[in-house]
Amino acid sequence: MGRCIAYYTELGYTVCLPMNDCQEYDLVVEYPNGLKKVQVKTTKQKNPQGNYVVSLRTSGLNQKGYKSKVASNYDVLWALDEMGNVSIWERTELENYKSSVIMKG
Repeated sequence: MGRCIAYYTELGYTVCLPMNDCQEYDLVVEYPNGLKKVQVKTTKQKNPQGNYVVSLRTSGLNQKGYKSKVASNYDVLWALDEMGNVSIWERTELENYKSSVIMKG
């Protein structure tokens, strides 16, 4: 999350942190065209072709135990691979993906 905050801060965007951890997004960023909810992901996972894969699933504990589902309550997906490369998707770009997406190269 720190790398994402630094990324947007370097662009001159205002970054807001939610007060708790129960949202399906991690940050709110003031883009030039308005506020956007940002989901932050990191990945070390590669597909057989050697491309980094970002899971669209979010996992965590709730009152009934462990849960895993595809999060959808964000505007932007921001992903960082283990080499420090960043990919960013608008939520509308991910509508046809079910569980994962390939990092942009």
